[in-house]
Amino acid sequence: MIRLKRGEMAENVEELIAQYRDLLVQRSMEFARPSVANKLFDRNHAIHKILRESDEGRRAISGLMNDDVDAVRLTAAVHTLQWDPVAAEHVLEDIEAGPGIVGFNAKWTLREYRDGKLDLDW
Repeated sequence: MIRLKRGEMAENVEELIAQYRDLLVQRSMEFARPSVANKLFDRNHAIHKILRESDEGRRAISGLMNDDVDAVRLTAAVHTLQWDPVAAEHVLEDIEAGPGIVGFNAKWTLREYRDGKLDLDW
């Protein structure tokens, strides 16, 4: 896991959020290769856990709920459920109304969240 010292977050949030987004874009193209997609997901989750520790990091993740790539919007919204559930649910509902695997994932994420079964602390 990536560790940053106090004071390093401000200069590294841009780099971390770029990595976070890039991993999600790569993952969206690797659904046919689950082992690759899972590794990308794990790397993204590790970065998420760092970013969520600061207001700046949380704002950066939340900002990706407006991304052009639905797979990025989806994961950013899932992570944003932890600190801004109203905004995140609206994004997930919007994605859920769309086609394909991303819409399907948004649907089931909302169900798990609303049933109290969504765990993002692993």
